[in-house]
Amino acid sequence: MVSVDKAVIARLEKEGHHFEILVDAEKAIEYRKGKETSLEETLAANEVFSDSKKGEHASVEHLEKAFKTTVFEEIADRILKKGEVQLTTELKRQITENNRKKIINLIASKAVDPKTHAPIPALRIETAMDNAGIHVNPMKDPGEQVEEVIKKIRLILPIKFETTELSITVPALFTGKTYSFVHSLAPSKETWQSNGDLQVIVSISTASQGELYSKLNKMTNGNVVVEILNIK
Repeated sequence: MVSVDKAVIARLEKEGHHFEILVDAEKAIEYRKGKETSLEETLAANEVFSDSKKGEHASVEHLEKAFKTTVFEEIADRILKKGEVQLTTELKRQITENNRKKIINLIASKAVDPKTHAPIPALRIETAMDNAGIHVNPMKDPGEQVEEVIKKIRLILPIKFETTELSITVPALFTGKTYSFVHSLAPSKETWQSNGDLQVIVSISTASQGELYSKLNKMTNGNVVVEILNIK
């Protein structure tokens, strides 16, 4: 549980009444995003206030009316997920910038130029976001904002999402070293050849091909064989 001195207010207006709890700002943001953060480590106090600065607690009557319960954990969960978390200007800036970088990286890992089929550099995506006047929400998970960002930057930057189907053959000497990684690619087909080589069929975003080749070549000293079967 975070110290009360370092806590910020999470507030919610419901049924004409004002409810507040004291929380750790960063953990509260993670909690709202559905990350693995518990209530216990997010909260600074197990109390619901009508005005935390004055130390005034919400009445049982008002809690019952607004939440249909007086169980603190259930009420705190709803306030955290539906309410507003107070952020300092600096913390809000930091979280916004982190979310922005994650959105850019998510798009760059999958986007290609429609003409050249080459990956689009993160800097070009960032510039397009700037030109489109996109504002990143610090309270919302970056993954949930990607679709809306793509809609806006497509007006400025030609962008396409391609999937490439690959056949990967790993020599028997390197199968033990590479199997966990290859399996993480969720192959649609896996075949063990008579000589001990492993062959798999996988589908990945075209933009991530270069990174995949680099990892496989590093693990097999350049002995892996990759063949493009199809591009969608």
